[in-house]
Amino acid sequence: MEKWDVGFAKMLKDKKSNGSFGVTTGKIISALPDIVVQVGDEILLDSSDLIIANRLYYMHTHDDDEYHTPIPITLITGDMVILIPSSNGQTYYLIDKVGE
Repeated sequence: MEKWDVGFAKMLKDKKSNGSFGVTTGKIISALPDIVVQVGDEILLDSSDLIIANRLYYMHTHDDDEYHTPIPITLITGDMVILIPSSNGQTYYLIDKVGE
């Protein structure tokens, strides 16, 4: 079985070579677990349209205490996220939250 990162890199390379590569952003309308992401003015994506990076389920920061206690960070309504459309344009890879 191919590692996910190798497959992802190949997908990006293939999209660049055929000219269909396109990274876009979307806005979280409804957070996990019933996630809805708006792309532009007309497209709404729900969980059946998205492949969500595992790290987005487990994002955290650490408290500034002696134990560096993990503090969960979740995607919330209004957050902007980075999306990559699949080759069929029906599924989108939600890869990360846009930095601030």
